[in-house]
Parts: sequence; C-alpha cells; structure tokens
Amino acid sequence: MINLSALASSRTETVILTDAEMSTHLHQNICATNPRDYYLSLSESLAKDFNRRHNRSGRLFDKKPFILQLQGPNHIQMSLCYSLRQGVHHGAVQTAFEYPWCSANALFRHERGVSSEKALLSGAAQLHDLFPKGADIPDSWEVGKDGILLRRCFEDIRLVETWFGTAKSYMFSMNRKTSDEWLKEQEKDGLNEPPVTLNLLERGYSAEDISRMLQNEGNAKYNHRRISDMEICKLIDKEMLGRYHVQSVYELDITQKLHIVDELRYDAKCSNIQQLSRCVALKY
Repeated sequence: MINLSALASSRTETVILTDAEMSTHLHQNICATNPRDYYLSLSESLAKDFNRRHNRSGRLFDKKPFILQLQGPNHIQMSLCYSLRQGVHHGAVQTAFEYPWCSANALFRHERGVSSEKALLSGAAQLHDLFPKGADIPDSWEVGKDGILLRRCFEDIRLVETWFGTAKSYMFSMNRKTSDEWLKEQEKDGLNEPPVTLNLLERGYSAEDISRMLQNEGNAKYNHRRISDMEICKLIDKEMLGRYHVQSVYELDITQKLHIVDELRYDAKCSNIQQLSRCVALKY
C-alpha cells in the first residue's frame, strides 16, 4: 500500500506528510489541491492490485472517503499525533515507534539516536518489478529489504518535524495521553472549527471502541503475546489455504471460513473471534 500511495501522490501532485496503515483502514495526512483526485488514484490502484492478488473483482473502497480539511497549527498537530499513534490505539503495540506500518519512526531519527534506513534498491531501473507495469518511478526513490519504499523518499518528513519543533516535543506527543488539555490547545488557533479528536477521526467505530482505544494509550491491557492481523493472514495463506485448493480467503465459502476461525480460535495468541473473522473476510 505504501508504494502505491507514493505513486498516487506523484500522479496527483500531492504531498504525503504521514501515513498509518491498519488492517481495515488507512489514515494519511496530506497536502493537496484536490484530495479527492489523490484518493481516487490510490483506491483504483489498490483495488486493481488487491483483486489481482486475491482473484476477485469489483470495487474495494468507499466512493466517498472521509476527508477533513485542517487549519491552525494545533489542529494539524493533533491530527498528526492521532494518526501516528494508530498502532497504540488499536492495541497492536505499546508505543507508536514499534508499529512498522506508520511514519512514526521516520521522524527525528538522528535526534533519537536511530540509524538511517539502508536502501536495498534504488532508481527506476531497479524498482520497476515492484510497481505496476508502466509506472513512472522517480530515480530518487529507494526501497528497503522488505521491498517497501523508504518514507524519506516521498513523505515530507522535514515539514512534519516543524509542527513538533523538537525531538523532545515529538517524543512527549507520542507518549502523551489524550485529555481536555488537547482541546484547550486547539482553541488557541481561534478557528470556528471543531477540535480534532479520536471520535472525529475514527468515525466508523462505536463509542465503546473509542473508549477502548483511549484506554490503550495507558497500555493497561496490552498483551505482548497477541498476534497481529498481518501474522494471522500470513499463517492462513501459508498453512491453511492449500487444503481448500484456493489462493485467497476470498475464494473460500462461508463454511470453510468458519472452519478456519474455529481451528485458530483455540490458539491462545489468536483467540479473538472478531480478529479472526476480520482476517478471513467474514462479517462478525
């Protein structure tokens, strides 16, 4: 998804500030003249790639994405904070820096004593196999050992760092708990706009889900043994699909999906029925 996001941003002259990919949705902070053009370009590329990989057809994303136009430094900073801490809110990690599918680790690397990411491949000639045929790949792009573009190549890391000012302020923001103080800080922008909150950004979740996300900021119930969605999906793809002679969970019927869920639910690491259902594309 990261590679295709970079292509979509290049095609639509969009600047990506941060990204955070979850198993069911994507958060991004961008600077764009027409954000809808960027969304349409990205969603079309993702749908084509996903359908090809999973032997399916049809639309993959909502026609109308949630787009929030932001003004004011405090509103923008709050949006950046919530997006970068998605892994924490969803209980996947204890700190934002542990979650590899977001931009948190790309910021203030030198100041935090984190070594620069090493590029395995670079330039259009070496990267063409990792992108759709005919893609316009800048020679400045680099990918790491996982085949994913390094964020320094296509995200405006320096601009995001200016919103936080210093590495110390950034570290504080990544570990700070949500409170009324955040709302008061946004009032300083003097805008006639609602404050940026988790409820506003996570519109598809219930009040109970939002409450659980806020609790996760304290990590009181964090389970380090919990297996991630990505790990479960890899397990299913590698060890379970073969017995049904299919290449994707989307080719399974409901009975087969239920069998997989029933088998995995007795594993202590992946006993969450809702999580398992999500990984086999089964409504719960």
